[in-house]
Amino acid sequence: MTQFSTLEFDFDPSYEQLYVNELTVRDASGNVLATGELNTYYITNSDSGYEASTEKTVHLPVPSLAPGVVVEAVVSKRTSVERGTFPLETLYLSSDRPIEYSAVFVSGMHGELRYELHKVPKPRESDGALIWEMHRPIAFRWEPLQPYFDQILPWVQMGTVSDSWRQAGEEYLGKIRDKLDVDKVADRARRLVDGVDSEARRIEMLSAYVQDEIHYEAIEFGRRAYIPKTARETLRDRYGDCKDHAVLLYSLLQAVDIDASLALVNLNQQISPDLPNTDQFDHMIVAIPSTDGRLFVDATDKDLRLGQLPPRSMAGNYALELGTVPGLLKIPEYESELTGLSVERVVEAGGDGYLDVTETARFSGYQAAELRGQLRTIETSEMQASLQRWIASRYSDAELNEHFIDNVFDASYDLIVEIRYKLPIDSDGTFDVPGFLEAYYLEFDRVADRRFPFEHVFPLRVSAVTSVKAPSGRRLDQASKKPDIGESKFGNWERRVERSDDALEIRFDYVASGLRFEAEDYREFAEFQRKAVDAIEQPMVLN
Repeated sequence: MTQFSTLEFDFDPSYEQLYVNELTVRDASGNVLATGELNTYYITNSDSGYEASTEKTVHLPVPSLAPGVVVEAVVSKRTSVERGTFPLETLYLSSDRPIEYSAVFVSGMHGELRYELHKVPKPRESDGALIWEMHRPIAFRWEPLQPYFDQILPWVQMGTVSDSWRQAGEEYLGKIRDKLDVDKVADRARRLVDGVDSEARRIEMLSAYVQDEIHYEAIEFGRRAYIPKTARETLRDRYGDCKDHAVLLYSLLQAVDIDASLALVNLNQQISPDLPNTDQFDHMIVAIPSTDGRLFVDATDKDLRLGQLPPRSMAGNYALELGTVPGLLKIPEYESELTGLSVERVVEAGGDGYLDVTETARFSGYQAAELRGQLRTIETSEMQASLQRWIASRYSDAELNEHFIDNVFDASYDLIVEIRYKLPIDSDGTFDVPGFLEAYYLEFDRVADRRFPFEHVFPLRVSAVTSVKAPSGRRLDQASKKPDIGESKFGNWERRVERSDDALEIRFDYVASGLRFEAEDYREFAEFQRKAVDAIEQPMVLN
């Protein structure tokens, strides 16, 4: 009921007009119970994305809503476009609400339209119109390890297109060429890399400069936000959106004779190579030729070390490189060698009935970027309490004593997190070896009747060394035997246990599969992950 109490429709008043034609509520027999009232409708700024935009949302409260009624809403939108063009748009035929019948209807002179489909039947024609339709499309819900919306939900993408990606790129470059003034920042670029001969190192240094010194103001990349500032203006203002970051980095690189190009990408859905239109893109980055093809750098990502790994949210997708001859390029897949988590843990069983635990973790690559982005938002005065709640989500009786975190605001280095906490030992001398950080990254919520496929978004490697020490005069024994190896289509893990009279060492290594799996595989996957965590959290007894 609450999902239908207010209907919401987005529009951008800078180039669109929205009309509410009808809002009617009928009973099961078709009798009108109520109609919408204009004075109850209201408009707010859209909160559909994290980027600032001119988009608005119209809210239509539904009167006389009750189980069994039928709500009829008719809303039309007029869009201002260049003559002879139809903006490329992706239209989803499902939502988070159950739908009995969903359709996209196109009438008029649609012969010039090009379209692509995903999980939607081919259109039928009726009275000169094209109709894409579905009965009871799958309803969206959040599930762990879910791919992006466009890879799991049905959609139609349609619009007019250019003759080629080269033409589309050249048209866009023509609009921004006067903003690409390299000479105005040449002195700054040369000073930043003075004395550095390695091109790879110069790329890292200039990328890190833009990443660290320019504040990111997320402004939607779209039909009314195509034109960047000049590099000099961005240096002066010390803030900018993705276009401004990209133009500044491009200009700095060019100024020190590093061949670089601007590149358009999409952070939220896969590019359709057969529909050459810059409306497909929502973000701008920089592309640099390398021995392996292209290095792609997104200076708006303040949490990832730049110049080594493919940018987040882009791997395996396409970029429109705006070079001398613009063209569509494939962005490399994520790499696993430079990303992961390693943990060193010391567990000392004290005579006071508690375990003293010290965990030192090194996060690299994408795992560092993900956690760094979360830690940046926490005030220093709140960090102890936030970490306490984090640990308590796994061990409710844990007590955090100290913490140390390094390189939260410097993405050029691995993120280091050290936590020291206490856990009680049971009265009979038994306890489970803690494995807090590994469990956080390896164990996932169970989902009954899962709907969608799943995959690890980023490559995942976890290694841990845990040393467990007994008090003087006491002996450590394993309270139960756990498996030492796990092999599956979902990945592989292995542990090695070495012991002495008063100590035990557990070495653990895990590598996740990079494949995507069907929904029906999730229960088996969750059980595989649970067994890996069980191997870390070894039951022990003090004798």
